Amino acid sequence: MILRRIELDNFRSYEHKIYEPLEGVNIIRGENASGKTNLLESIHFLTGTGSFRTSRDGDMVLYGADSFRIRANIFSDGREQKLEIRRDGQGRTYFLNDVRKKRKSDIIGVVRCVSFCPDDLELIKGAGVQRRRFLDISISQLRPNYASLVSEYGKLLAHKARILRDHRKKPSLLESLDDFTSQLLSCGARIITYRKSFCQKLGELASIEHSSISGEKEDLSVSYSCPFLSENVKNLYLEMWQKYLERKEDEITREMILVGPHRDELAILIDGRPAKDFASQGQIRTAVLSLVLAKRALYHDNTGEYPIMLLDDVLSELDAARREYLLGKIREGQVFITTCEDL
Repeated sequence: MILRRIELDNFRSYEHKIYEPLEGVNIIRGENASGKTNLLESIHFLTGTGSFRTSRDGDMVLYGADSFRIRANIFSDGREQKLEIRRDGQGRTYFLNDVRKKRKSDIIGVVRCVSFCPDDLELIKGAGVQRRRFLDISISQLRPNYASLVSEYGKLLAHKARILRDHRKKPSLLESLDDFTSQLLSCGARIITYRKSFCQKLGELASIEHSSISGEKEDLSVSYSCPFLSENVKNLYLEMWQKYLERKEDEITREMILVGPHRDELAILIDGRPAKDFASQGQIRTAVLSLVLAKRALYHDNTGEYPIMLLDDVLSELDAARREYLLGKIREGQVFITTCEDL
């Protein structure tokens, strides 16, 4: 997978920018606040899964403008392709090979990226929502239908939340609670099966990477933490439905949705202990680096192509051994590295 050319209009700090990168390693050097990260963000946005910095598209519109556009030429899946994403007050519009596409899932998978930036250290120490977002972005690039599931689940979750929030003023809303919960859990069961499968493969690869980086001194374990044990969608739904019936009154009283994959976790352990609670800064960097490299390998195993790799100002954060290991692993595929220093 190769990005041949990218053109930006009103994206972040760029009123207009054309960039034609090399097929291998691209070093983007510049002072702080010179737009290096903005360029990497625009490349990641081509995946259709959004930014690696924010979940709000409006944050990426140039100050004073009301829309942005990204156009790119990519070699992907064995052929040359053109991709365009526009964003205005009405939302996003997608064009693939000059044909307008109705859904985000229609363009997901054309560009696949993995990124590593200083903020990714929060993947270990941060809230569970950050680890779930990592999973959702990662899986969506391999399985475009998964992105549609996540979008549908979010809408159902918001609707059920409104029912629970407003039922005291309008008790009749509770008449539809079971129906919306059934739809929510049906969608949620499918999400869980995707996540379980992805995390099993990711965990195996991340454990190997972590062992190599740490000189076999530490053991990394990555797994999907979910209270429901069934392995197929039907049984997962039934298991969650039973739990919902047990907690239905609690949900109504607390006005909270207590059953579903929005409460699940990505469990990351180092030597059997939760990294979130016990890992040092060095161990956190090693764990995140292992996850990123494992995701890159998983994409390659599934597609036969290396994803585009985005490294945003991270080499200065790594010690010499980790830096050498990372640079040795990225000799294949297209890579973008931002830095303020000479490499």
